[in-house]
Amino acid sequence: MFKLNEKKVPLNVARASRKLLFEPLPRLSTRLIAALAASGAAKKTVENAETIHRKIQGTRAGTLKPAVEGIETPETISVSQRSFDRQADFFKQLILLLENEAAFSPSEADLKITSLNALQQQLVDANIAVLNAYVPYNNALVVRNHTLYDADSGMIDVAYVVKSYVRSLFGARSAEYAQVSGIK
Repeated sequence: MFKLNEKKVPLNVARASRKLLFEPLPRLSTRLIAALAASGAAKKTVENAETIHRKIQGTRAGTLKPAVEGIETPETISVSQRSFDRQADFFKQLILLLENEAAFSPSEADLKITSLNALQQQLVDANIAVLNAYVPYNNALVVRNHTLYDADSGMIDVAYVVKSYVRSLFGARSAEYAQVSGIK
């Protein structure tokens, strides 16, 4: 009727594929920072790359102040920007930084700029695939919700009316009403 399962399967597949694709990103970022530092790049360039790397990792630059006894510690505000879209953006920023560093020339194929750009495009494509699979699923949810929950015409309201009708027709203590009264 609503075809939710038919719409959810492609969404789940797209989400799982995206998760697998993004999973090695923090480790790859760590390797890139090490390769940049080993290449003899300027200290400021490495620091800038480490800033982007922390964003990919979802960590803070420094540690929070330790709690002092008797003084209430302030609540911390999350700085993690770990959505898949943001991760792809941060990775692109790291690639652009590496591209503009003349000293960065790794010999490993997966650390070369062309491989990194190809991976970044795959990340973007995976995000788009999830979005494209989400739209039909969300539309099916909307149709289902209207069918079930709309006032006066939704199946839930119709079921209440039917229960009331059965009650008025057979009585509140009848076997027929007992059959339908327990239905939620």
